[in-house]
Amino acid sequence: ITFFEGLAEKNEDKMQKAIEIIASTKVHQKRQKFDYKTMYGDWENGIMSYYGILYTKLAWILGFELEIKSPLVS
Repeated sequence: ITFFEGLAEKNEDKMQKAIEIIASTKVHQKRQKFDYKTMYGDWENGIMSYYGILYTKLAWILGFELEIKSPLVS
């Protein structure tokens, strides 16, 4: 929700911090608890934050160039 609040307020810092929290190791491991073996390989779960990438892409489409400091999003 914080990401979308930042998006509505056009606050790049708020969006960036929200994405970095989503892509942090602690949060990433909790969010990736779906049956990914049927969709993706086991290895992809450890190298990409799907939500982090999705939110970053959405921000870029809407004209916000965010610099996310996470290897799971880069």
